[in-house]
Amino acid sequence: MRRFTLAFALLSSSTAYAQSEIPATAAFAVPKDPSGQKVAARVDAALKSRIGKIKGFRLLEPARILSGDPRTREEETLERARAALADGRRAYDAMSLDNAIARLGQAVSLYEQTGPLLGDLAELQVALAHLAAALILQGSADEGESAFVELLTLAPGHQLQGFPPAVQSVFDQAVAKVDQTPSGSVEVYSTPPYAAVYVDGRFEGVTPTTLEDLVAGKHFLRLEKNGYIIHGAPLEIAARQSITRQTRLL
Repeated sequence: MRRFTLAFALLSSSTAYAQSEIPATAAFAVPKDPSGQKVAARVDAALKSRIGKIKGFRLLEPARILSGDPRTREEETLERARAALADGRRAYDAMSLDNAIARLGQAVSLYEQTGPLLGDLAELQVALAHLAAALILQGSADEGESAFVELLTLAPGHQLQGFPPAVQSVFDQAVAKVDQTPSGSVEVYSTPPYAAVYVDGRFEGVTPTTLEDLVAGKHFLRLEKNGYIIHGAPLEIAARQSITRQTRLL
């Protein structure tokens, strides 16, 4: 018989000025067998995703705090990326396209360095969209299309809004190009097993697992398991090929 025990804790956050109380729920699983570990990983991933969307909450990871996880370097890089994105958007709004391209290009590069450890790639998508638009308006449509292809590889369903018709036209070409790009697959394993798998910020299952129909190109893989440091790395998917990624968690 498959058995596992789940213990739930209900936490709440409120202030004297708050209009309402915001609850957050955490689940902890004590596995009785390997299948229990798999279910526990799925529950944990679902709750982390839900809690992470609540404004004002930050998930704390005991394993990271106690082990001195070196992600602090990536967090510093993330702050630099956000500063570059803010500068780039201001330059774009002012139609200072050379400055916009320089700062937005820097933002994309910095976000890609921290991308595997980000829970959400929305900011990278914003940087790529504005970089593509600036390149197109400057007269570099091919480079702009390449930036849009990179964006759509990460987020195939991305919708472009608020940009000039010339930019939208190149975006539509990029959509058609990505739609015609062959897909690939990856088998993901971890030691120990039953780690939550995220690709481009989206939960995709628990190791060992096979991910099908990924657009060929650069993606970002993240593995999470309670008690272990989060693992993140770029993931290059080859067209019409299946690759294997084996990771030892620390």
